[in-house]
Amino acid sequence: MSRYAIYVDVGYLYAEGGRLLSGLRQPRHAVHLDYDRFVPFLSDFVGSRQARHELLRIYWYDGARGAPTPAQLAIGYRDQIKLRLGLIDASGQQRGVDALFVRDLVMDAHHRSISDAWLVTGDDDLRGGSLVAQELGVRVHLIGLGDRDSHNQARSLLLDADSAHLWDRQEVSQWMQVRASIDDADPDDEEVEPLYAKLPAGTDLAEAALTMALDFSTSMDCEELEEIIESWSVARQGIPPRYDKPLIWRFVQQWPGEVGPTEKRAVRSALIDACRKRLADLQAD
Repeated sequence: MSRYAIYVDVGYLYAEGGRLLSGLRQPRHAVHLDYDRFVPFLSDFVGSRQARHELLRIYWYDGARGAPTPAQLAIGYRDQIKLRLGLIDASGQQRGVDALFVRDLVMDAHHRSISDAWLVTGDDDLRGGSLVAQELGVRVHLIGLGDRDSHNQARSLLLDADSAHLWDRQEVSQWMQVRASIDDADPDDEEVEPLYAKLPAGTDLAEAALTMALDFSTSMDCEELEEIIESWSVARQGIPPRYDKPLIWRFVQQWPGEVGPTEKRAVRSALIDACRKRLADLQAD
């Protein structure tokens, strides 16, 4: 037997990729993962280190609120990729993802389907599955994002792994971008490519602000929603900069007229309404 499998912890990939590129923890909606570039990069990275070995499959572990998202379906339909979804609960936390990860790893090892397992993760909860796989004769290789000083991988995983590898900022930037980073640019700079089309002239300000705010908040988890709401209540109607900058930058792109203090107040207030509504919906599930 000379096969290997790759096990991708998607939550880790987004969280640490966004942090590596921007220097800050980013909400998932602010991070763009280019599948067309990432999948070949991943396959080539591992394949070059597994000469004369065959890829069994790539496992893709993520969470979903009910049905898979279009992005999850897009990756799941790709050849040699197995989409494995846990649940996202009302608090925005993933449930059952680690269990799926460990089960697949242990079962592949138990059935002697693989000789090597490549884990893109840093979660100590996966250590038990890694140890069982090793006891069954599988070599376990760990892939992380950043550098050793990042401390985003459990020390126990690093100590137990048969090999450990890191993707640096230059490598990650080939297939991942942080959308929020563009918000540090001047919205009026003609060299900044707009991501959103202008609304028609005469559009109602309150309606446009609420529509955009609802869309802006749609991928936030409970922790992020609560952070924004709490900041608004205690900081004299302030929004944390890492949300405020992309919010205003996006509104500048969409609003057909000049964006001044009145427009900014309207869209910030609309974001709070949107966050409160979304948080209530999530907590009611």
